[in-house]
Amino acid sequence: MLADAEGSLAICASAGSGQVPPQALDGRADPEAAFRRMDDLIDRLPRTGSHSVEGRGPGNETTWRALADRGFYVYDWRLWNGPYERILRPDRELRVEALGAEERRVLVTCNLRFRETASFRLADLP
Repeated sequence: MLADAEGSLAICASAGSGQVPPQALDGRADPEAAFRRMDDLIDRLPRTGSHSVEGRGPGNETTWRALADRGFYVYDWRLWNGPYERILRPDRELRVEALGAEERRVLVTCNLRFRETASFRLADLP
């Protein structure tokens, strides 16, 4: 989970083959916990609106759509060499302040602005 310079939130899907920011692996890497955390977010956070599909979109993936409906931008890794591409844009953004302490602990903060960033590589992160 990423937080941008304005406090907006994004989920990045790598399908196991995409690059992961080193900060995200800083003693916090537990893939199963990450999936549970996404399910918990969907269960806990109210739907804030809908979303727009961009680029190749999420296909039949309902988890990403549910997160976008709760205010997350969703980026997907372009096989094999990247970059992460925005595939879903929320109608209403979720902000860092809406997350609990545990969720904020696993955030990776970056200097991007998701509203303006259609794609990025790890080199674009701080």
